[in-house]
Amino acid sequence: MTVVGTANPTVTGFTVRNYRFGVAANGTNGDWTLTETTVIAADVGVYTPNASGNWTIEDAAIARTTYSGVFARGTGGDWTIRDTRFVDVGGDGADVRKSSGDWTVSAVVVDRSGADGIDASGTSGDWRVQDTEVRQSDTGVKAIDSGGNWTVTDLTVQRSDTGLVTAFSSGAWTVSNATLDTRDIGVFAARTTGAWSVRNATIESSQQGIHAVKTNASWTLSDSTITVTAERNAIGVDARSASEGWSLTDVTIESSGIEVAE
Repeated sequence: MTVVGTANPTVTGFTVRNYRFGVAANGTNGDWTLTETTVIAADVGVYTPNASGNWTIEDAAIARTTYSGVFARGTGGDWTIRDTRFVDVGGDGADVRKSSGDWTVSAVVVDRSGADGIDASGTSGDWRVQDTEVRQSDTGVKAIDSGGNWTVTDLTVQRSDTGLVTAFSSGAWTVSNATLDTRDIGVFAARTTGAWSVRNATIESSQQGIHAVKTNASWTLSDSTITVTAERNAIGVDARSASEGWSLTDVTIESSGIEVAE
């Protein structure tokens, strides 16, 4: 399904199989609603680089793609992806790098991606991620060099390398009720300049729970448990060269039988 130019489509109830793109809307201008649609065995499920309208994707499923499930780089509108599954995608679940609109990701599952669950690097809009699960990916959510504020609630990342990754970002981050079970690092947030609040989080990683080296804003960490499992050089919270204050309240940092550097 290909749309060009200015349009405000509503697409519902389709199953698209064995095409290059399930939906192609690159460079379009207009608001889209895509619901109850399944794309299987495509190069990209929804291909919308440089589109400028607002988008809603709801009750959709994208599986077995060669590259990303949703490819929305450089888009300018506000987006909502809700109640949608990405399964066995070759790239990111959603690749939205350098987009400028506000995003809401709610009740989304990314299961087995070849890269990240969501890559929002270089974005400037505000983000809300809630009730979302990423399994077997490189990173749950990546937002390197991003400028907007982030609210992350009830995020679960399992069997992935890293839970949250950002560096050189300037927005404030609020993370609550997160469960990050990762192979390397739970939260990687080096050289960020926005304030962080992490509340009621459970982080279990091999090397580091939180990596916040050279950050330049306040951090508040509360009601959380950090467990690291490496036999050597395990670090619960690495905040070396951080320039602003930290507050830890009711936080447990542990590693079974291993001394953990705090």
